[in-house]
Amino acid sequence: SVWTGSGANASVGYLETALKTARAADPNALLFINDFNVETTGTKADALYRVAQDFRGRGVPLDGVGLQAHLTVSFNNYTGLDANIKRFTDLGLQVHITELDVRLAVDANGNPSISDQLIQSQIYENVIKTCLKYPLCNSIQVWGVTDKYSWIPGAFTGFGSALPLDANYTPKQAYTGISNAFLIAPPVINGAGLIDGASYAAGGVAPGEIVVFFGPTYGPSSIVTAQVQNSKVVTSLQDTRVLFDGVPAPMLYAVAGQVSAIVPFSVAGKSTTVVQYQANGIYSNAVTLPVVATKPAIFTLNQSGKGAAAALDAGSFKAITSANPVARGGIALVYMTGAGQTTPAGVDGQISTAAPLPQVNGVTATIGGVNAPVLYAGGAVGLVHGGIQLNIQIPSTVPPGDQLLIVNVGSQSSQTGVTIAVR
Repeated sequence: SVWTGSGANASVGYLETALKTARAADPNALLFINDFNVETTGTKADALYRVAQDFRGRGVPLDGVGLQAHLTVSFNNYTGLDANIKRFTDLGLQVHITELDVRLAVDANGNPSISDQLIQSQIYENVIKTCLKYPLCNSIQVWGVTDKYSWIPGAFTGFGSALPLDANYTPKQAYTGISNAFLIAPPVINGAGLIDGASYAAGGVAPGEIVVFFGPTYGPSSIVTAQVQNSKVVTSLQDTRVLFDGVPAPMLYAVAGQVSAIVPFSVAGKSTTVVQYQANGIYSNAVTLPVVATKPAIFTLNQSGKGAAAALDAGSFKAITSANPVARGGIALVYMTGAGQTTPAGVDGQISTAAPLPQVNGVTATIGGVNAPVLYAGGAVGLVHGGIQLNIQIPSTVPPGDQLLIVNVGSQSSQTGVTIAVR
C-alpha cells in the first residue's frame, strides 16, 4: 500500500510516494528525509541508511538526509557522527545538520553551570568541524538563535540555554565554539587537483612521482620550500602534509592553495591510494586515486610542461637551449619524474649521496622521431629519489633545430610538446 510499501521497502512506502510526487511537482526541488536521533551510527540511523541506500539503488528521487541534532551536554560520539556522515555522502547524498542545539541543565533562574557552557561550546565546534570535513555536508542550521525563543524549556523541564545567544542576544561560549569551527575548518580537496609536477597531467599517480596538488584551502600564507634533515626531504612544512594511505609524502613546497610532494614508494603494486591533506593538525576529506606503475613526465625550463626540456649538455653542464644547442653525437642529461619503482627500491625523500644509485630499467627515447640511445636512467648525486636523470645520446641523423623529445618507460610515454635543441 501507499503507507506500508512492500519487500525491502516495507513500512516506508509513503516516503517513496511522497518523494516521487514531489519530484513530479517540482523537478528542481532538493528532496530530503529529515529525522531526529539519527546523528550517529546506531539502530535508527542504520535503518535510515538502509532506506537511503535502497532508494538510491532503485532510482527513487532523494537528494539528501537531514540530521536534526538536538543534543545534550553528554554528547561525545564524534566517531559515530563522522562515520554516519561519511556513509551517507558516499551514496552521493547531501547531508544537512538541520536543527542543531545543545540543551543544558539550568538553575531556577535559567542559568547553566560554567563548566557545562564550556562543554557545550566544544560540542558545537566539534559537530560543525566534523560536517565540514565532507564537501557534501553542506548546510548547518541551529534551531533558533537566541535562548529567548528556544523550544527547549517548554519541552524539557529544568533545561535550557541551548543556543549561541542568550535571552539578551549576547553571544555565549557556544557562539565562540561555532566561530572557532569555521576559522579552523578542515581543508577540502578534490582528487582532480592532484597532477604530475612536470607534465601537469592527471590520470593516477606513480610511485616516486613528483606531483603538484592544486586547491587545498589551508596552508602557509607564503610559500615554504623543501627542507632536508639527515639527507632526507622532510614530510611536513609548517604543519602541512599530504598523506597517501596514511603515509606522509616528502614535501617540496607548500602555500595555501598549492603544494608539491613526492608520492611514497609504498603505493607500488596497489591499484588505488587514499589521499588526504593535513594543515595545522586538521585532516581534509579523503579522495581515492588510481595508482599506475609509471607515468613518465619531462621537466621543462619554463615549467609549463611544454617547450625546452630541462636538460644539460654533458660536455659543458650548461642548459640546452636554442641559443646553446647540443651537438649531434653528444649527450644530454634530461630530468624527469614518474618512472615508478627503481632498483634498488626508492626511499621516500632520500637524497642520493653515493652509489648505489636507484636505477630504472626499460627506458627508451626518441628525438625528432629517431631512436636515441638511453645510456643511463636513474638517480644522481644530489637528486631526491623520484627525480630521474636520463643520459641520452643525440643521434647523428637528427636534423638541427628544436626537435621533439619523447621518453618511454615500459609502455608509457612522456607528454608531447617537449623539445630539445640540436646543432
